Order: sequence, then structure tokens, then C-alpha cells
Amino acid sequence: MAFWVWTRTRNTATGEVTPWVRVMDPPHQCLGAADDPMVVVPPEVAIPPLVERAFQSYPLERAMAVTEPGDETLVNVPTRFWTPTSSYDLPVQTLLGRRVHIRAEAQRYDWSFGDGATRQDAGPGAAGTDTVTHSYTRSGKVGPTVRITWGGTFTIEGIAQTFTIQGTATTQGQPTPLVVRTARSELVAG
Repeated sequence: MAFWVWTRTRNTATGEVTPWVRVMDPPHQCLGAADDPMVVVPPEVAIPPLVERAFQSYPLERAMAVTEPGDETLVNVPTRFWTPTSSYDLPVQTLLGRRVHIRAEAQRYDWSFGDGATRQDAGPGAAGTDTVTHSYTRSGKVGPTVRITWGGTFTIEGIAQTFTIQGTATTQGQPTPLVVRTARSELVAG
């Protein structure tokens, strides 16, 4: 990383001060104003660090855990979980005068079932499948959640290359209300 340093000197004999002069520290070319002749850093070098820093703080989508068979389940009966959240395009950003298209891509799904049990890197689940399931052992109200770890890619206007965002960001979904009930059996004379 380079920094611009501005300096000026005072003539001790006359008391005159020289105009401010920009010097480089370390002495090499860096990014400056658009009309600055020292601007030689191409956008494919200058923009990726800006995207990666912004990606860490961008308000990414928070996934909702969907439960099947609905908002109620039974003790000791497997409940299915899934989320429709996977990948999506973020609003276009303009960085250093170039339009940047960023695509957030879910890379990891960590589930918390609201009763202390978790399942790490289990995937998004899918409606009607048994890919993410959990059986509750006690009745009560729980709030299952899904935490997503996001990666991404981006393109820069005027450059054909697709860049990969270095690093990840995470979002924690809101708890989904779920009531766990105990089924009671009754003998019926027939």
C-alpha cells in the first residue's frame, strides 16, 4: 500500500514557507485523482480490495428457516428444514467510476434447531426431502434458525474477467416459530 505524503519547508533565514509538495512513501506509483498523471493502477487491481472490504459490511440476505410439516411438529418425529436462499445479485455499485456487478453466493448453511442441537455445513435442504432433519425430544416452543456463510463473484464494467471475492461474510436468520407437541395415544374399544 502506498501513501501520499505532503511536505513543505521553511527558510530559516527569510521565514518564507515553500508550497506544499507531494512525495510518495514508499516511492512508487499509486492511485490518485482521475486527472492525476500518476494514476496508473488499472481498475482490475484497484477495485477488488474495495469490493472485498464492502462485501464484509454489505447487508446481505438473512435466510428464513422453513419447517415441514409447518409451524407444528411432534416429539420424536423427524422435522424437515430448508431455506430458499441461495445466490442473488446485489444492487450495482459504482467504484472509481466503474459499474461493479456483485453476485452473493451461499457457500455454507449452519442450522440451529432451537433446542440446543445444531447441524453444521448441512446445505440448504430442499422442500419435500430429508436432507436437513431434526427430531425434537421435548415439547415446547422453539425457534430454529439458519446461518449462511456468503462468498461471491463480481464483474467490472469494461473488463471481461469475472473476479472472486476473497473472504466471506455471514448472516444469521431470524428464528422461525415452531411448536413441538407430544402425541398421546389412546386405546379405543372397537
